[in-house]
Amino acid sequence: ILMGEAPRPAVEKVRQSFAKAPFAPFETVLDVSVAGEGAPELAGIRLAGANKDTCQEAFSQIMARNVINFDTGSAVVSAASVGVLNNLAAVARRCDRYSIMIAGHTDDQGDRVANMALSRLRAQAVVNFLAARGVTADRLSAQGYGPDRPVASNASVEGQARNRRIEFSVQS
Repeated sequence: ILMGEAPRPAVEKVRQSFAKAPFAPFETVLDVSVAGEGAPELAGIRLAGANKDTCQEAFSQIMARNVINFDTGSAVVSAASVGVLNNLAAVARRCDRYSIMIAGHTDDQGDRVANMALSRLRAQAVVNFLAARGVTADRLSAQGYGPDRPVASNASVEGQARNRRIEFSVQS
């Protein structure tokens, strides 16, 4: 894994070098970005050598403005969520000193047992996505809470939508 931030000319030079160099049989992950650019939610957050609180803030800022969507009634990540997940993977790779717990939640509609299983499967789908993007798998864990920890009333469609969510918790 090569990751970091630098001025645009340096980032472009690294990207070009990586594109030309054969690294087989090694798997490589290139995670370089232009300083000051990237996910707009991360403006002003420096992840280089970040502490636990800064890493948590980065996850929270991304998730405050975004939602990870899944196909209805399934744990298949919607194609529309890939960009958000890529940004989250970049944060997780840069916060490599910490473990990350991914929590899945549902609304209270339907069978509780099915919702518990679905929330766990969705959290695991996020773990699998992050691991496939170079985040060390043993730093990631998945937990499903089903409808047990609502953040809004399930009496409205809007509340139900807010309760269907994925949360990230940075652990020491």
